[in-house]
Amino acid sequence: MLLPTGTIPQSLNSIHKTFTNIVPYQSLGISLFAGLATTSLLFFTLRDIRTTTDTDVTKTTSSKTKIDSKSQSKIIPSPLITQIPTLSQEEISTLPYPPDIFPGARDIPSPYGSTRAYEFGPMNGPKILLIHGISTPCISLHSLATTLASSHGCRVLLFDLFGRGYSDGVSDLPHDERLYTAQILLVLTSSSLSWVGDGFNILGFSMGGGIAVDFAVAFPGMVKDVILLAPSGLIREEHFGWMGKAMRKWWFPDGLWGWILRRRVRGAYRVVSNLLSSLKDKRNEDQGQVDSELIMTIPASSPIANTDTRMSFDDTPISPSIPYTTIGQVMHWQTHQHHGYANAFASSIMYASVSGRGDTWRGLWGPWAPCHSSITQEKIKNSQREKILVVLGECDDVILAEELKEDLEEVVENIAVGVGGDGEGSMGFEERIVWKVVEGAGHEFPITRGEEVAGFIRRFLNM
Repeated sequence: MLLPTGTIPQSLNSIHKTFTNIVPYQSLGISLFAGLATTSLLFFTLRDIRTTTDTDVTKTTSSKTKIDSKSQSKIIPSPLITQIPTLSQEEISTLPYPPDIFPGARDIPSPYGSTRAYEFGPMNGPKILLIHGISTPCISLHSLATTLASSHGCRVLLFDLFGRGYSDGVSDLPHDERLYTAQILLVLTSSSLSWVGDGFNILGFSMGGGIAVDFAVAFPGMVKDVILLAPSGLIREEHFGWMGKAMRKWWFPDGLWGWILRRRVRGAYRVVSNLLSSLKDKRNEDQGQVDSELIMTIPASSPIANTDTRMSFDDTPISPSIPYTTIGQVMHWQTHQHHGYANAFASSIMYASVSGRGDTWRGLWGPWAPCHSSITQEKIKNSQREKILVVLGECDDVILAEELKEDLEEVVENIAVGVGGDGEGSMGFEERIVWKVVEGAGHEFPITRGEEVAGFIRRFLNM
């Protein structure tokens, strides 16, 4: 879609005002504005030229072809279409994220594009749906998912969010709770087992935690228990750097974000050999895991944004059982091979459940204030979710344990019990939340400490 006449100058004026508020020093703000404005204009121009050329070509085709082309252009094919067919079996097996990394793979077609999902574990075991974070695809939950299935008898279902891994990208819709809820429903109903009818447990890591909360609140009768690992949704706005604030306030060309993401990943590989130390030294580092999760949203002045700490996260093995593949390698592959990733990342920062979702979180504990007087107190009690499990990393610099606990205490405060009160008063933090902290771990703990996290889940679900 082309911008209407006059939109570019108006956008530049708005961008300038935004940077004036974000950057306190006028000279720096002007420099940033000028650079981004020039880059934006370049992308606008290139896009217009390309669109004009495409229009001339399509004039020679039939009207049906035009309609099909227009529809297909909204879907950005995943590497399953753009890369895998060009590789030999040997080359596919050496990819950082092989498409057969999990058993039970399936591709789910839809008007939004195809979704890659994996389902495995005992068919009669407790069902758990796992949702990964904003950047790393579902291979990041390899250790946790395989442990839950093989050691604890769970039936696990995980998938790549749109624009990540082997799921297609969606270019014309905001990546908000509506899109992700639709994707989850597509994944659930594609199973040969009854996930929707029998109910299931939902688990979300990082941004996946925010998505899990959205879904659990929307479908309280479908979701049994909620498990949140370093969840987003309540991140305080002051923790977003100028670039994160810009992404949440204004639209920029996908090509601009793609260039920034690729530059960050390439930069990581140029210096990685000079930064890696012994495993003992790495464990003692202040692990700043922002390069692959919530990248570019932490202020540059933050100690976690320095190169040393960023590299410690990128060099983390994607799973203890796959030590030869690192998070950085998966991100490098995805950033360069999935043409829908930049758009998915930027749109998620702008529209997904990252910050300010306190009102939504209050709905986790059921319909405490029913809309219909015909709903009896017994029915309400049966529908209430008593507790949720929240697990944090002690050294997590993306989701701060102390701040999240304060925010959750505020969320659960003054939630009334029953209809019109039953004399029990309000239930507090301890009554509503099982709080666990993984010692010495950063934001990557579901990746590196999957077995320990699986133990928390087993005890929480009484398996």
